[in-house]
Amino acid sequence: MQKTGSRILLSATDLSFFMGCSHATWQDLQVAHGLLKKPPKYEDAALKALQEKGQKFEDEYLATLEDAGKSVVKINRFSLTAREETVKR
Repeated sequence: MQKTGSRILLSATDLSFFMGCSHATWQDLQVAHGLLKKPPKYEDAALKALQEKGQKFEDEYLATLEDAGKSVVKINRFSLTAREETVKR
């Protein structure tokens, strides 16, 4: 979840979290509006391993699609402006 100006931008993860716990989404909104402090991030070896495994699977699957001649659009994870423009296309 990110706030740009007066807009709140949601990711697929934000929507997934909302389905699991609307209170967590309320807290995220409070953080986005500057009403609550962002909670500290904790190192979680199991979570990191799961994320790495998921990223590896995604990279391999995208390579499979590209090798099959499919069109794949990659979204820049670091530039909010680039992500918005890619999604609009």
